[in-house]
Amino acid sequence: MKFVIHGYYGAGNVGDDAILENMIESLYKEFPNAKFFVISRALFPAYRGTRNVETININSFTLVKELIKMADVVIVGGGGILHDYSSWEPQNEVGMGAKGMNYYGQIINLAYQYGKKIYFYSIGIGPLSSPQSKDYACSLLSKASRITVRDAESYKFIIDNLPKLEVAITADPALNIKSISNIKARELLKLEKIPLGKKLVGICLRPWRFKEDEQEELLNRIAEIGNLLSSEENVHLVLLPFSQHKSDTQIMVKLAKKLSKRTYTLFKRSYRPQDLKGILGEFSLIIGMRLHSLILGASMGTPIIGISYDPKVNHFTSMLGPNICSYPYALVKAKKLFDQSTKLIHMSNTDKKEFQNKVSHLKRQEELNIKFLFKGKELQ
Repeated sequence: MKFVIHGYYGAGNVGDDAILENMIESLYKEFPNAKFFVISRALFPAYRGTRNVETININSFTLVKELIKMADVVIVGGGGILHDYSSWEPQNEVGMGAKGMNYYGQIINLAYQYGKKIYFYSIGIGPLSSPQSKDYACSLLSKASRITVRDAESYKFIIDNLPKLEVAITADPALNIKSISNIKARELLKLEKIPLGKKLVGICLRPWRFKEDEQEELLNRIAEIGNLLSSEENVHLVLLPFSQHKSDTQIMVKLAKKLSKRTYTLFKRSYRPQDLKGILGEFSLIIGMRLHSLILGASMGTPIIGISYDPKVNHFTSMLGPNICSYPYALVKAKKLFDQSTKLIHMSNTDKKEFQNKVSHLKRQEELNIKFLFKGKELQ
């Protein structure tokens, strides 16, 4: 059995690393003798787990084509891969030259051409702002044998547009990656010289297509909230770049310059997803713009607040009960976000239990990815 996996891998993004980590583990449990091949952007290691996984550079396109020819299954996903943020139009480029949805389409179309089974694994769909991009997304989805999606909105898109497809709602694979122990997590925090006697609040921002002064305004508001939490709640702030790209660190450095001295620590090391998951479990709160800072934190029972730049952030926080919410990045109000932060830091036992029950439900939903896509194990 040969699996070829294609997603946004090898780009240095912790969220995608976490998705791939759990995907490989889940597949390995069902198909222990299988061989796994991951198509990679090759900017950073695509897979840092313990299983025997071979990665292939997307730019080695002749090799990629031969690999797909010999595959039994081509898996596409997970994550929010079908959207048109960077605009969309038909392209003939291959490898890294294929942009937006075309990056995934080049592999999907090849696999379909070669008559391979294609499974979309826990994907998110949208936004799709033009009829042309919507049609292209539908053309890719229509080539799949089965599809799992991680939110109700993506499910509705398929039911409305491609009602004959086999599709199920599951949850993001990162929810179920294994975590390091709390002892190991605290050791890593000590290495970062983080004071463990204080409540820890993680902040994770990301670069985005900000307009005019939007980034500066967001940084000012988040800094105001951080300084308030430090002075009034005895909180130590932990600034968390969630991508190895320097732009993520750069925006966090800009935030750090606006915070009071000795109230924060900016992570300088690069961590595996299971390390970060354990670390986030030691926090009292996470304020996150990167979706997977929220997913990994929530999976450890840590309360979260989303800073939304994409509907997927709202989709996730809306699944976790009335006490968990997100705010559009351009509309963040310092006082409102501070009040919500203190509420979650001091969350009642009843509210904590409700939140944890919601997370547990999503973790069970995530296990449906394998059960639905490979029901009956007809591939064996």
